[in-house]
Amino acid sequence: MSIEVTELNKKLGSFELKNINLQIPSGYICGLIGENGAGKTTLLKTMMGLYGLDAGSVRLEGKDLENREKEVKNNLGIVMEECLYEDYLTVEGLGKGYGFCYTGFSMEEYKKYTEEFGLSFKQKIKKLSEGMKIRLQFAFALSHHPTIYLMDEPTANLDEEFRKRFWEICSIELERGATILISSHLTEDLDKKADYISYLKNGELLFCKDRERLQESFLLVKGENYQLRNLPKDKVISREEGAFGGSALILPWNSEKLKEYQIETPNLRQLMYYLAKGEKENGTITMEKISKR
Repeated sequence: MSIEVTELNKKLGSFELKNINLQIPSGYICGLIGENGAGKTTLLKTMMGLYGLDAGSVRLEGKDLENREKEVKNNLGIVMEECLYEDYLTVEGLGKGYGFCYTGFSMEEYKKYTEEFGLSFKQKIKKLSEGMKIRLQFAFALSHHPTIYLMDEPTANLDEEFRKRFWEICSIELERGATILISSHLTEDLDKKADYISYLKNGELLFCKDRERLQESFLLVKGENYQLRNLPKDKVISREEGAFGGSALILPWNSEKLKEYQIETPNLRQLMYYLAKGEKENGTITMEKISKR
């Protein structure tokens, strides 16, 4: 496994990541989803060594983060919504100041990427827009050839054209064997690009599933309101009724009765909406049902 997180616990103030278990094989992309405050950024920062572990372990490319931190970080490409580099640095200064930390760093490639991404070597980081700071971090990460990318909302402030280029480059990186863990509110991107989906809720990982298993785990059914009320209660995560019918997110089961409904595979936005609605309506019992599948 390229990424192995085992029983990870981390407490920050009143918030806590609890017993996180996550495994992602090499050469795949995993989308990390969840509502604001679910713990996505905290998890990523803990995995990259910015926060120490309270319990559990993080192994990246078979190396334990706590015992072999320098080796692990050498293979990490980091792109964060909040730029971690000192804002007084210039684009060139970032390469010169941090490039030596990575054995695979190439100043020539860094310059090539910054030029392609519309960055000037003399620009100061503090003068860059949020979108340009993302481009800068991406250029720097690419220039030291990491085997694992940890990315927090990297596409949130990108224009449509560069967003397309971002995913093109990610595909190239995957082809050479890199692994990508990426959090994003733009779930339509993850619907198309992610091989695995991990769902965080209030500091707990409810599931991590490959796309095939995920599609087999949930169904979105539509029908008349009375039909939705006739669905088995233990199979319904949540439902929404309207004046002319409604829809429900359910756990699949073999039944001829399902033929009475219009059935769809929910996209990630729909999945997040109905899971959140289900927890508000039914509490943790619904979440327990989901995590067991």
